[in-house]
Amino acid sequence: MNSKAKVYNTGVRIGRLKLKTPIVCASGTFGFGDELKGMVDYSSIGAVVTKTI
Repeated sequence: MNSKAKVYNTGVRIGRLKLKTPIVCASGTFGFGDELKGMVDYSSIGAVVTKTI
C-alpha cells in the first residue's frame, strides 16, 4: 500500500478573486468567527462573507 498522501489543489478563481479553497462561510451562520475557534480549522476556509449594509 502506498503511504504517500495525494495533494490536490482546491483553489478557485472568481473573476480576479483567488481563493485557496472553495469554502465560503456566511456571517449569519458563522457568527464573527471567534465563536467557532477551536472547532474549525481556519486554513480550510476560503472566505467569510460579512454582513452588507
